[in-house]
Amino acid sequence: MGGRHSEENYIGAFPFLTICMGIFITVILYSGYKLWDNGFFESELVEYHYRLNGRDVYSIEYQSDFDKFYDKPILLALHGSQRSSENYKTKSEEGVSFYIYQKERALENNYRSLSISLDTDVWGNQDGIESLKKLYQLEGPRDHYNPYWTLWATSAGGVNAYRMIAEQPDLFQKMIGTFPVYDTAQMTINNPRAYSYWDRYYNPADHPEKLSQANFLIFHGRDDDVVDLTLHSGQLKNDLPENTTLIDTVGGHSTDNFYIYNDDLINDFLNYDIQL
Repeated sequence: MGGRHSEENYIGAFPFLTICMGIFITVILYSGYKLWDNGFFESELVEYHYRLNGRDVYSIEYQSDFDKFYDKPILLALHGSQRSSENYKTKSEEGVSFYIYQKERALENNYRSLSISLDTDVWGNQDGIESLKKLYQLEGPRDHYNPYWTLWATSAGGVNAYRMIAEQPDLFQKMIGTFPVYDTAQMTINNPRAYSYWDRYYNPADHPEKLSQANFLIFHGRDDDVVDLTLHSGQLKNDLPENTTLIDTVGGHSTDNFYIYNDDLINDFLNYDIQL
């Protein structure tokens, strides 16, 4: 008898629960509509510039009121030799489509794009590394649940990227590379500029084990006669085969070589959450 009454009470509660659930869903939907109607989710492009250690820093992201409640993931772009943060700016006279593409990929995938002018310190000099560390301290981690930055290194910028990963593997776990320099010693053989500026105590290729906590998506042209595919990205692939996806493409070492880029692979990599 008691069991029957319990069953009847349970069944009788269904209409009440259904009504409550309906009211709850209605309130949620209405609240969401009002937020949307008031522009809470509407984004605007926000960019700013400042100086850090005498270097130009450029930041750009899509921002809405909703974004105040969390921090976007950050993509730090590291330019090549004789380049600067100006090359990533769409409206700048120094803007370069090859670099602007990288910024656009970040924005499209809801990242904040950061870049910093490193001048001759692109070759992994300690002064450049200290500036990058200071930039990280200044810009992150504000979101303690996602303190990791993704790096995108081009050409000589690869040296700084690999060094940052080696020194702080808990903070930098993903890197995209476009014909990035890996073996600095090899690079300096026929490159007086590189030889003049690189720090001989730090060659990423000498200690690949220090990069084993990161994953790499590398694009490199088969006709590259500046940063040799086999001696740099090919060597990284040999050193860390499980961590490295190497895409060899047509074309050489040029900011005109858009064959380097693969939208789908880049988007997937940016949206893949790596927790090593």
